[in-house]
Amino acid sequence: MTGVDDRGFEARRQASVHAYGLALADRPADPDDELSKFASLARRYTGTEFAAINVIDGEFQVRVAAAPRAPVSLSARSASICAQLIYGSSDGDVFATGDASQHPDLRFNPWVTGELGRLRMFAGAVLVGREDVPLGTLCVWSDEPSSEADAAAAADVLAPLSQALISFLDARRMLHELDPAGTPFEG
Repeated sequence: MTGVDDRGFEARRQASVHAYGLALADRPADPDDELSKFASLARRYTGTEFAAINVIDGEFQVRVAAAPRAPVSLSARSASICAQLIYGSSDGDVFATGDASQHPDLRFNPWVTGELGRLRMFAGAVLVGREDVPLGTLCVWSDEPSSEADAAAAADVLAPLSQALISFLDARRMLHELDPAGTPFEG
């Protein structure tokens, strides 16, 4: 995984995050129930312990929705595995590993080392918005390692589910653009 250092890219990406109502300043205090349904489906169909929709907003990873047991949270972008994915993953738009502690790009991440969590199995699909820039990820994980085949199977589930999620976000954004005075981006 490599980093992207393009201020123009980041400005376009942040504008897109805001246009979707996913920026930290745009978010209601409570989790988005509609988006949480996507996270719950991801967890159920992958058989993982946790699932979430994370957006990278400025210097933060914002967990905008999660399946039960994965609390909505805010963490530094510098610690975010999802940020690593959206800022130039050489693995494409979907990434999976059966044991993050053995993955060269993830083994020193604080979510893997125990500093912030004990993540082992991880799969994430990058969510690419209308402006063709990444907004964040739909990801699943477990505290126990899995086989690489099981991790790949989870990634196979996330690919079409992430496309359905983007379609939902696009429809919600379009409705807001048609009626900006309406209820903004609430589930």
